Amino acid sequence: MGMRSSMLWMVVAAIALAAPREAHATGWIRLPNGKLAYQTDYTSSAIFTCSKWITVGSCSTVANGVVLSRGGASLTVTWAAGPSQITTGFFGSSPFVLGSIKKSLGGTGSFVLPSLANPKGPLFSMTLDIATTTLPKSGSQSIFYSYVLQSATSVRPQGNSTRHVIGSLTTPSGSMSGSWWLHAQAPGYDTSEGEVELLARTGVATPEPLSVILLASGLAGIGVARRRRRSAGG
Repeated sequence: MGMRSSMLWMVVAAIALAAPREAHATGWIRLPNGKLAYQTDYTSSAIFTCSKWITVGSCSTVANGVVLSRGGASLTVTWAAGPSQITTGFFGSSPFVLGSIKKSLGGTGSFVLPSLANPKGPLFSMTLDIATTTLPKSGSQSIFYSYVLQSATSVRPQGNSTRHVIGSLTTPSGSMSGSWWLHAQAPGYDTSEGEVELLARTGVATPEPLSVILLASGLAGIGVARRRRRSAGG
């Protein structure tokens, strides 16, 4: 009896592990505070490009990463995508982890970054591609970051810190609409092993009240002008 019970539990456990996990919902949802938000799936990848002006050391690209070498030591920097879903609302969001930059050392000895003909020039660049699949209209955006030497053992980004528009959103009732934006600021980092998170914010930009008023005023002015022309013609 005990052996049969044990086998039964093993079968139940196996079925539970094999059963597909419930997928996260996508589309419009209500947040705990009652506000409306939209959940969308996304993917991210990175393309690295090496500088052509390295005088000491070397740089080579790999899938989603770059390998920097000097002497007998090397540093591999790779992009690791974060969670596969973003929740955005009309009132912005708290910072979330879009992904991370992983660093691993190889070879022998202490690692020092390669030298450049122009010390102020970029050592390498990272183009971060972000694509969404479940927006009412799927969209994508590329964010370019250029990394320059901060010291012999650290780099800092000279990236684009502006908001990037991914797509457009309209509430089910049609009462609110706007452009879905994403702002992701790449971090600087040193040459030690570890992982550095890339934080992002997201939200939906709606027309400002003044812009709406000006637009309405302009349309009203056009209507008045047309009526005057018709009166004059009559």
